[in-house]
Amino acid sequence: MPPHVHFPLLGGWSAGEVKSVQIPEQLPECPVRFIRGTLVAQDGAIWAVGERESVYRLQVGDRAYEKSWLNMDYYSGFPKGKNFTCIAEDRQGRIWVGTDDSGVAVFNGREWKTYDRGNALNGEHVYALAVSPVSGEVAVATSGGVSVYDPGNDSWKALDRSTGLVEDQAASAGFDARGNLWLAYACGGISYSPRKSGYMQWKNVQAPWYWDSKQFARQPYQPYGDGLPSNICNVLACTEKDQVREMPKCCRKTSCLPSSGRERIFSSATGRREWTCWMPKG
Repeated sequence: MPPHVHFPLLGGWSAGEVKSVQIPEQLPECPVRFIRGTLVAQDGAIWAVGERESVYRLQVGDRAYEKSWLNMDYYSGFPKGKNFTCIAEDRQGRIWVGTDDSGVAVFNGREWKTYDRGNALNGEHVYALAVSPVSGEVAVATSGGVSVYDPGNDSWKALDRSTGLVEDQAASAGFDARGNLWLAYACGGISYSPRKSGYMQWKNVQAPWYWDSKQFARQPYQPYGDGLPSNICNVLACTEKDQVREMPKCCRKTSCLPSSGRERIFSSATGRREWTCWMPKG
């Protein structure tokens, strides 16, 4: 019997929900060589996107097993570019794929539709995608700001420095269990906005630019302690326990995780907000 492999679901699924997918003993080799993003969709399909490639899907789960990856440029409306940066699934089951110069493409199961600066987005390069587990809104972090799509009224909202962001370019985005929006910046720390404010009121959290009186050390000498240790923030993830986990630039390579990975954890429990930086023992 084939093994059962558990995949955490991304996109519109609630935090912590896990789906059991039955797969063959060995999957066919993925044609994407430089992978930038992967996804296990609601129907059990495995998606992969990357640079200088395309968008590929491998159908597994409850349906008949396909022996090869399907290049999704088979469907009409597929974007013309070849560099894809990220992928997510919204609560309606649509697949969102970010590009490096053509905005975001959305697949509804039949065709693709592209949103760019001409019809929706702040910028053309998409750095990150996030789906709210509460409202189903989709945040698209671009080179010109963050665009939030509301499926309830089929509308877009533009967020940038004029609306309270630290920088126009957010390196990562995420929604917590309450539907609050979090952003991580390449040089500006982290910020978050309550859902009830319509993402128009922002709280910014930054580390000291120098940790010594001589302004020599940009990060603490020790990889643990209180306080956000650096403003260089690249990867952010929200958990079901109202915590936000962020990975600094030095630990983006999977080869240094988890033995030497450094996390910054922000706990937003009622009445208490503090940062803790720590490094797992390897």
